[in-house]
Amino acid sequence: PVINFNGSSHYLENTSLASSGTKLSVFAVASTNTTTSYHRIINNENNFYFGLAGDGGTAMNFCSFYGNDSGWNTVSDHGNLGKLTAGTYYILSSINNGVTDSPFFNGTALSPRADVMATFSDGYTFGMAPGGTIQGWNGNIAEVIIYSSALATQEREDVEKYLSFKWNVPRYPGDIGKVSIDTAG
Repeated sequence: PVINFNGSSHYLENTSLASSGTKLSVFAVASTNTTTSYHRIINNENNFYFGLAGDGGTAMNFCSFYGNDSGWNTVSDHGNLGKLTAGTYYILSSINNGVTDSPFFNGTALSPRADVMATFSDGYTFGMAPGGTIQGWNGNIAEVIIYSSALATQEREDVEKYLSFKWNVPRYPGDIGKVSIDTAG
């Protein structure tokens, strides 16, 4: 029940899903086959990035950032708390209230940063940079949920609990134990 992206030619584009404002809440359940280089789960080239990133090193972590890509002052990750391990599924989320990006890694808050969100009308790309040429996701994406608003804490936790239950992915260490999703059948 997941979509497998090969990192080089698999991606989905939708130009009709637009941002209707300057606030956004994004959730994904995903696993990666590689933890080096930049890999996009979901993005809009000029306004939004959600996936793996780092400051040029090989330790790539969950990252989300917003704004004009020519004006992104950093593409750094959110620290070692958000380090992905190949073959493990994670619940990744980001709540942007129009001014601040607040990312969460399996329900744990990562370092927020000032990231002004802009409206856009050209849709999203899943699993690759727009145009299908670079930074492809190499792994599985089980589910993506997008809200065109900044969810409150309880609402965010409710969505994460839903995803945790549905996909059997722990939100916090010790929640339900580490398990893998059966993608074979």
